[in-house]
Amino acid sequence: MNPFEGMEISDNWQTLFNINERQPCRKCSKSRKYFCYTCYTLNADIENKIPMVKLPFKIDIIKHSREIAGKSTAIHAALLAPNDVTIYIYPDMPKYTEDDKNNGHQNVQNHNELCPIVLVCHQWFTILNVFIDLFIHHIDLISWVFNPWLEL
Repeated sequence: MNPFEGMEISDNWQTLFNINERQPCRKCSKSRKYFCYTCYTLNADIENKIPMVKLPFKIDIIKHSREIAGKSTAIHAALLAPNDVTIYIYPDMPKYTEDDKNNGHQNVQNHNELCPIVLVCHQWFTILNVFIDLFIHHIDLISWVFNPWLEL
């Protein structure tokens, strides 16, 4: 079974194989090959080849400050949907109003009115710090999937 059957996938991704050199990031000037994992920006030579995605809801991602930025897959979401994905570096956390929290419980027809989905992007040995934080305990949760024996 092919999960991509029926999709029209551009061949633009093949240009990534032609990139052999690193470039300085336009914001921080650090040397990067495809994108800057510090500034969440694409390099100039591929920015017009990578599609921007509009998500039907907002996503807030909480990353631990001790996580290695270059290994985080959260950055890919921010690159593909920059208007809908916000990355917070723990202990910095998103701030929600009571209206935001209430919208998550209503039968809302427009998904843009929903409270953002919060994803916690941590490895198992740092995730407990986030769970202990009182802010997390005030977010209404649908479910937490946590297995301390798996590296997230």
